[in-house]
Amino acid sequence: MSRPPKPKHQSPIQAAVSSWLDSLPPTLMNALVDRLRNTHIKDDNDIRQLLLSCAPKRWVVYEPMVLLPSGSFSGQPWPVLFSSLTGAQRVSLWTGILGRLSPSNSRPPLTHLAINEGIPLHLAESPDRPRRKAAGAADENENLLRAPTNLHPLHGDFGPLPSPSSPEKLAADLTTADLSAALWVSTTQNGLVQTWAPAHTMFSRGNIKEKARLLSFHSPPSASASPLPSSSSSSSASSPHRFLPPHLAYQRRRATIKPEHTTTTPSRQGTAAAAAGAAEKWAIDLYAGIGYFAFSYARLGMRVLCWEVSPWSVEGLRRGAERNGFSVRVITTTTITTPSFSSYRSSSPAETDSVEIWATTAEQIVVFFEDNALAAGRIAAARRRGWVGDVVHVNCGFLPSSEGVWRDALGMMAGRGWLHLHENVGVGDIEARKGEVQGLFDGWIEAEGEEQEEEEEDKGAKEGVEAEVEHVELVKTYAPGVWHCVFDVFINKRSSAVQ
Repeated sequence: MSRPPKPKHQSPIQAAVSSWLDSLPPTLMNALVDRLRNTHIKDDNDIRQLLLSCAPKRWVVYEPMVLLPSGSFSGQPWPVLFSSLTGAQRVSLWTGILGRLSPSNSRPPLTHLAINEGIPLHLAESPDRPRRKAAGAADENENLLRAPTNLHPLHGDFGPLPSPSSPEKLAADLTTADLSAALWVSTTQNGLVQTWAPAHTMFSRGNIKEKARLLSFHSPPSASASPLPSSSSSSSASSPHRFLPPHLAYQRRRATIKPEHTTTTPSRQGTAAAAAGAAEKWAIDLYAGIGYFAFSYARLGMRVLCWEVSPWSVEGLRRGAERNGFSVRVITTTTITTPSFSSYRSSSPAETDSVEIWATTAEQIVVFFEDNALAAGRIAAARRRGWVGDVVHVNCGFLPSSEGVWRDALGMMAGRGWLHLHENVGVGDIEARKGEVQGLFDGWIEAEGEEQEEEEEDKGAKEGVEAEVEHVELVKTYAPGVWHCVFDVFINKRSSAVQ
């Protein structure tokens, strides 16, 4: 006598769907069978099995929200069933799923549910936003804020939602009430908390390895490097964290150039803070977002200067910094018209444009709510006053390419340190692109050297600058055959007296 087959294991979502289906009136299921009878559906058991098989099998928890993968509940017969449900019946399904996924310990229950969709690189067209692009100009429809306009909330109050065609309108009119009404979620990666409003700000889980790499950047390497995947390699897509083998000098530099832990405190202000700032190590994040990489630098003990143009990301960075125990200050400027946000941050008129205010503050993280095109000038002004010391890291984390700020980033360096340049590159083009990046920096250094040679000789000193693309980190696959790469460029600036 053969044994009966073991019952198939149900995921928490399938178990929630199964219980919910049991609660539906038989007349509804019978009507669904009649509507789908010509699609090989014979009875309500067929419908039930098909619904369960099409239910999402994966999910991500960002407390207090559950995020379902793209396309969840979109396969038939779910759309047909949803068209027959009452609002209460839908709510019963969503709350049932949240109940099954909520932790059984003392942690708060999960209360919000949404379906994730890709972040559009371009905004949807609308009557007041037709697609337009002048020759040689930036695309005005580009989703520069990387707003998650395709997020599909299913249950819970997510606060004011952005327009798919104009998410910046809500950002421009942001009020204290909007910030308070929004849903804020969080997760912990590498021991650091990230906080954001999912209806307004993207979150990339795939950056976790790059964050970890920065946290261990100045530690002796503990593992051998893997070879660069070739364009014909079938393993490249399944091994998303391989990288070009760093040479011995790169390994030694990382271990020997170590930032010392900052000793500044929020109570140290004025000239005392300025003097401390000149002696400390700094990191600069030109696309700070919600603090993806800024928190790693802060954890290493550096003081961090951040630039960000999205008010939702700025607020997420501020909240996350406080949860991680980092002192933080947000400085608004007149370059972005968001008076409500400025009021929320309690910025005084003097604070918006005064170099002295930010350069003499003692907070470990200083966030500029402005275009990063202003960063080079602000840092140069503070350096002339002796308020900013060595910059060990400049992070340029923007995709598909951050090349637009690379030359400015070179000028921000003083002493020895690294630029981390993010870009999407075809797997077969990585070696060639590495050479192109090296050529760009060689050209910039040569051009700037010619321009500054006479001035430097008049001062009795000569500055030497060296740049070397030491390493290419492959962070994650961005698309088939395309990698999110980080080019580590080592910069060595030295001054010597002219004989």
